[in-house]
Amino acid sequence: MKNKTTLSSDKEILYTALIPYKYLYNIRLNHSSKRLISWMFIHLFPILYWILAGGCYMIYNAFNNYNASNNLGTCNVQFHYSIIYILSVLLFTFSHYYIYELGYILNDINAVKKDKVSLRLTTTQASTIQKNIRLIYITHFIPLILSLIILSISPIFRLFILKHYISASLLSLICHICFCIYNSTKYETRIIIYPILQILKYTTPLVLLLSIKPLVLSYNFILYETTFDSYISIIFILMIIIYPLEISIERFSMPTKRYKIIKKIIPDEESKKKFRVIYYFIISLITTIIYTAITIDNIEIKQVGIIHYITNIILTLLPLYLFLLYRLLIKASKTKPSNDKMA
Repeated sequence: MKNKTTLSSDKEILYTALIPYKYLYNIRLNHSSKRLISWMFIHLFPILYWILAGGCYMIYNAFNNYNASNNLGTCNVQFHYSIIYILSVLLFTFSHYYIYELGYILNDINAVKKDKVSLRLTTTQASTIQKNIRLIYITHFIPLILSLIILSISPIFRLFILKHYISASLLSLICHICFCIYNSTKYETRIIIYPILQILKYTTPLVLLLSIKPLVLSYNFILYETTFDSYISIIFILMIIIYPLEISIERFSMPTKRYKIIKKIIPDEESKKKFRVIYYFIISLITTIIYTAITIDNIEIKQVGIIHYITNIILTLLPLYLFLLYRLLIKASKTKPSNDKMA
């Protein structure tokens, strides 16, 4: 049974619900810095690596190789494009997960209403939040709207990124609606909604990577002459298997109702450590083999060198390898398995 969170006053629980990520840290992560670091690594690192850093890398190469007749080849434009892209990804990711945090708040309020055994809020705390729910809603959507207004000052943003930012924002809204549906349904229905919710939460920022497509339409550097759309598809699949798929499998092993098939794989909570190591080992191996098979047909190894080719594979799949290493370190430690059951 989880300990009820104790806060000194109504104002404190209200501030906790209003200040970005304070509810996540105080209530969901129980003031644990280690769990916060773990959360940031699991949820933010793949986005920062594949979408932010990967996008900047493609922008850099696109500008260096793009046809000069497009009048986009100046260093000044390249710099501003990169800055606007970085700000877009960072601001949207911040806003997207802040909206997602709102789902946690509603989830915990519902738990109190239904008198569940495991509660994160007291009845008083839930009542205080419920009374101010409109203010909390407004606060959680302000960053998304404000960032859109600020970014729209840039002509580059309006020309290349605006429509993708709006599309990503709509997906973020759909993700929240999905979370609301998840909160209001029974466990049997939740188990079906959960994978959809995780995929929406995790992959929505990927839409912003589509904004650089105009720069790479005639550019054959990505994935050794594979198309940009193919690259997006690969990253999309990688972002699903690196966490949403794994945590969705675990969802079928909840202590309250452990499904028979999953029970053979994850018989108890302690076995999750072993399952995660095996999962990331198998996924890393399979992904490496498939990725190699896809790219090896598009390049002459003699032209780029085997070291360069292997380095490309490692850099592309690096988050998977680091997740495997992370789970190995957790397995080797004596700490209890982290609570990754939270939606």
